[in-house]
Amino acid sequence: MPQALEMHNTTYTGGRRNRPGTLKVYKGGEVPDRSPSSARPGGKGGGKGGGGGKGEIDERKARSIGIKWWIDIGPGRSVEGDLVHDELKRMFEPCGPVEEIIANMGPGIAYLRFESKDAMPKALEMHQTTYKGGSRNREGTLKVYAGGIVPDRSPPSSRPPADESDDEDKGGLPRSAPSLRRVCGGKGWVVHGLLFEYSDGVRTGFFGNNDLSPVPLNDDAGISRRNGEWQDVSPGEELVSISGHNSTMGYLCGSISLRLSSGRVIEYKGDNAGKFGATFTHDAVASPGGYHEPTFNDGRCTGLKPIATPP
Repeated sequence: MPQALEMHNTTYTGGRRNRPGTLKVYKGGEVPDRSPSSARPGGKGGGKGGGGGKGEIDERKARSIGIKWWIDIGPGRSVEGDLVHDELKRMFEPCGPVEEIIANMGPGIAYLRFESKDAMPKALEMHQTTYKGGSRNREGTLKVYAGGIVPDRSPPSSRPPADESDDEDKGGLPRSAPSLRRVCGGKGWVVHGLLFEYSDGVRTGFFGNNDLSPVPLNDDAGISRRNGEWQDVSPGEELVSISGHNSTMGYLCGSISLRLSSGRVIEYKGDNAGKFGATFTHDAVASPGGYHEPTFNDGRCTGLKPIATPP
């Protein structure tokens, strides 16, 4: 312990980008302040103090795309695609050099950032084209969005009935609809992350860094660094409505309350009410499964969509 604690407030160079940073070491295994540094440039962000000024954030968004690919399995029906890092790089590198790829942003969702915005026009030409690939070499509709965020992140609502299941690995056995198991929200000045975890292990939603680059949904350590706070959902509870305040500084929203069928409310509220915008309320539309996900666009909560239909 003594030697480890001597490393507190020292500079360490490393990580994926081999950059220097201040290392802090605390006795007892608990970090007392889990918020991002307040000394980052720009003075704003989803975390207190933020990271990168608006110009830097806009510059990153100008060379970023959100990718959505679902496999077509029949008239009006599709299932989530499974593109991996290397395949995404092969797909988009002809457009220009790629700086970063995050393949697992949710079912059939990925994020990619080019080294230069000059690659964007060619990449956006791939929107609404047919791509054949993935682990099963199947065709699906490819959607490409400027800015790095997919506006509709919900999985297909038209999945086949269990007796027509596309999953050969299941031997034709019926699949049960996943149920919401827990939710996780992250906030600083405003809400910058909201994640839903289902009983089958699938995670949907979005968690953003201060520069709006996405945190992979399976990166528990990254979500924790972004102040992710988990709340359990009891068996039988369903999300029936959401309400709160939009955000005037982007990210997801200023605050959000998730109302469950039991009457219980789960709330995530940003620390700076001065950045809150207009109020919103969205009720869940009727769904056989009752499972929904809030959708967001530039600080506004735009709706509550069904994301699973039981067989």
